[in-house]
Amino acid sequence: MVASTAAHKEQRQQWGDAQDYRVLGDDKTTVFSLPHLSLAHGPLRSTSGHPQRRFQDRRRNSLPRFLAATALILSILVIGVICKAAREVPQRQPGSTPRRLASGWLPDESAELCQIAEHCLELEADMGIAQPPAQATAGAESASMIESLVAMLQEAAEAHEQQRTEGTECLSGPQVIMYPSSEDSANPALNGSFANLSDNEGGSSSFPYSLTHAEGGEYVKGSLQREHSGFLHTATPTGAMGMEPRADSSLTGPSLGTQQFLYLDMVFLEAWRLPMHPFVRLPSVEAGVSPRKLRPSRLFLHQRTNVSAYAYFSTLRELFLRRSLDKGSADAIMDAIEDLADVAWTQTSCRARQIRPALAVSALGRDFLALDFIVCAIQLFRDEMRLHMWWEKFASAFRTNYSFKGSGLRRPRLRNFNTQLANRLLRVIDIYKQGNRPPLPEVIEIKRLLFCSPLAPKPFTDSPYNPWRNDDQAFLEGQ
Repeated sequence: MVASTAAHKEQRQQWGDAQDYRVLGDDKTTVFSLPHLSLAHGPLRSTSGHPQRRFQDRRRNSLPRFLAATALILSILVIGVICKAAREVPQRQPGSTPRRLASGWLPDESAELCQIAEHCLELEADMGIAQPPAQATAGAESASMIESLVAMLQEAAEAHEQQRTEGTECLSGPQVIMYPSSEDSANPALNGSFANLSDNEGGSSSFPYSLTHAEGGEYVKGSLQREHSGFLHTATPTGAMGMEPRADSSLTGPSLGTQQFLYLDMVFLEAWRLPMHPFVRLPSVEAGVSPRKLRPSRLFLHQRTNVSAYAYFSTLRELFLRRSLDKGSADAIMDAIEDLADVAWTQTSCRARQIRPALAVSALGRDFLALDFIVCAIQLFRDEMRLHMWWEKFASAFRTNYSFKGSGLRRPRLRNFNTQLANRLLRVIDIYKQGNRPPLPEVIEIKRLLFCSPLAPKPFTDSPYNPWRNDDQAFLEGQ
């Protein structure tokens, strides 16, 4: 106990003696004892003093707050008034003409009427009452357009005539452009490619071409037909020639006509080169060479559907890339065609209709390649093919009376690619069934999609088809 008292005294000495403070209230006096507050802190003031003093303190403290709030409200009001005034300022529409009276006109009565009218027009402009822009008369506009069009056509015709005059010697015949050697001049598949080009000058000589069979056993390859003009969008001659289309808005007037005629010249130049592409090129048959006749008894014999046709594709590709065919090469083509026709007919006859576009492209792509080789052989050796004995039964096995629709939700880009390619394959197979070859640009485009596109299905993206990709690359690099 003595120790506790001593510690308490020592603490009081350290912190100072406790002080008692009296606060006057309304009825009684309240005494507060603060033991740890020394005299150095000064006397303690009571905040609960006289009511009048408390009111003065509150008013003194609330005055700055009131002034700050008032300033904020005033600033908001000023900003709102400024924004409203700026929004109400009428904006003159582009192309509109301000309404003003003529500066030199004065009424006969007095100048006050003119001033009043000017003032009214100013009030209309300030209030945002805008009049519609002045429209040019239809007759004047039509006349100016006709004059500019006539001038453009005249200059374009003159430029085109000058180009034709300058290029007459260079473009005297397609042999100069297409055939690098005199050996190719004996190529009937290439010489006939433009047999009808000069005959169709008076008609619609549009590109691309279709390979058809003329009467009397003669073959006219490259005749211009309009029934297959729907394939025109697939040809990209300017890109292959290294010519990019221009999208310059300044290309107007005579320069536009000149560029258009130059573009058409490049299109026809590229069209003359199409039969030289390895995907569609046909060799010539040496003079006096006649292959053996096709044996229909070797067709429609296979019962196995898992036989691959790649070996026949590879053999025929190598034979068709030759410049000319001798007796042995012609007989080798006939042997490969017999086996390929048998395998293709067996596979397509026993195959159910594919529902998925990816599987359909894989199957239709093999049918497309087989039919392309067979029809090429028909163009070279029609009489020896004996079509009347087997072609109708063979062609009827390829069903093309359906199509694919929709792109799907999963992997839409790939599914859309397969859907469009499958429909294109169905269209060209239908042309092959008639014994004709589709337009050359379409054949080249489909083969590029099968062999060179990263979206193409197997087996066309596998390494065995690298020779086809190398052929296309070599053709593009050799331009």
